[in-house]
Amino acid sequence: MPLFSSPTLYNIRTLEDGGKNAQGLTLAAPWHPSVNQTFANLMQEQWRGPVSWRTATSFDATRVIIAGLRENPQRQGLQSRLRSANFHQTGATGKISFDPNTGDRIGQPVLIQVRSTPSGEQFVPLP
Repeated sequence: MPLFSSPTLYNIRTLEDGGKNAQGLTLAAPWHPSVNQTFANLMQEQWRGPVSWRTATSFDATRVIIAGLRENPQRQGLQSRLRSANFHQTGATGKISFDPNTGDRIGQPVLIQVRSTPSGEQFVPLP
């Protein structure tokens, strides 16, 4: 039976505790190291540890806020700037832009699945 999850289970404990029982678990995540291997390697080297989707999206959020505040340092101005159709920023997860009507981020998640590899169960992006 296929299992699906949110990014909540995209962490090392799922692999450690679930082991072979987690094989086939599929989830939608905002990022996987294969999306931007350069960023993943640089951050892993800098912080001496694995880089998670939380690290990548936090990095992106910081870049977006800095870019928005440079153009308009007020709270409402920041919100207005981020919702403008011509706002975009490049981050660890790729191009960052927002829907002018809803304010939601425009983009597609990465589908990840737990698969058995020679080094044990791993999160692998689906094609």
